Amino acid sequence: MKGLAVTVLSMLAFASCASALGPCFSREQPTLREEAANAKVIVYGTIANAKRIGDGGTTDLIVSRVLKSDPAAAGKKVIQIDRYIEIPTDPDNPRTYLVYGDVEEGQVDFYRGEAVGPAVADYLAKSLATNINKDHVSLLKHCAKHFEHEEPIVAGDAVAEFQRAADADVRTACRAIDPDRLRRFLHDKDISHSRLGLYAMLLAHDGNRSDAVLIRDWLDKLADGSSSLEFLFTAYTLLDPVAGWAYTCNLIQNPKTEFMVRYSGLRAARYFQNTRPDVLSVDDRVKALRISLRHADMADLAIDDLRRWQHWKLTNEVLSITEQKGFDLAIIRRAQVKYAIQCPDEKAVQFVATMCATDPVGLREIRELLDAELSGK
Repeated sequence: MKGLAVTVLSMLAFASCASALGPCFSREQPTLREEAANAKVIVYGTIANAKRIGDGGTTDLIVSRVLKSDPAAAGKKVIQIDRYIEIPTDPDNPRTYLVYGDVEEGQVDFYRGEAVGPAVADYLAKSLATNINKDHVSLLKHCAKHFEHEEPIVAGDAVAEFQRAADADVRTACRAIDPDRLRRFLHDKDISHSRLGLYAMLLAHDGNRSDAVLIRDWLDKLADGSSSLEFLFTAYTLLDPVAGWAYTCNLIQNPKTEFMVRYSGLRAARYFQNTRPDVLSVDDRVKALRISLRHADMADLAIDDLRRWQHWKLTNEVLSITEQKGFDLAIIRRAQVKYAIQCPDEKAVQFVATMCATDPVGLREIRELLDAELSGK
């Protein structure tokens, strides 16, 4: 275990933070705080005194700062790693590392290390201190101060914490963010699309109606499937519900609009259904689903949403949809049957009864799929 763990440290020893994690996290990649939760020991320091001994060797980790401690490392200024790690030959500019370790039989077992600057260690230390009492709002306020930080790993981590946070916490934390700062970010034509969506949402939570123009300008530039469109549609509508939702629904309705653009609009509808139902009426939210039913590549998604929202007013359209040219597809039929199974309307009950008589095996298989979905399996 220890040999393998230190091999990882050796491989990462000369990686820069930007190349190791990139300037922006994905939602699947753990944040620094999440990764730290899995470590028993986290130290910041340098490596020195690398010695070869046969096929192996030792290297000293000179501890400058302890971010997370354990009795196995408490008070130690030097911790020996049982492996030879070649040290970069630049004595005037020694590299500093953030090193993560586990503890086995009273010994620290390092399994990850990255070359980072002091700003990363400072940021992580404050993130850990802020998160002690699970105060997510204070954590987000701390992270917001580091948007567009010169250290890519810090800037990326700050964004990632917001991407993972609950909407209510984000809305509370963003009150501490200067809207003019967000406007400056959004006026930068070179801003990354992954951050563009977040900054637009934050401004929508604490900006004013005039900011809708800024968001609309970005939408006009990016109506091509950008990953930020879902958030731009949502932000535009939060700032100007009438104009924003009309713009979104018009794009969903247009058959020439790319699928990912239309799908982003549908995801915005889900946000207003599940998170902010106070912004749009039920009819407005359902409008996006009704329009989506007209596209064969989106009909199954819209039907599933209607079922999950328990909105049964479009039952006639749903039950007859596969009769349309181009809509008799297995994925749409499956969504249609799941809708009918849960729908209380008499027409849906009869639809299921007819299928039970004509295709009992197919009905049973779809029931099993639906049961698995409802049970979370």
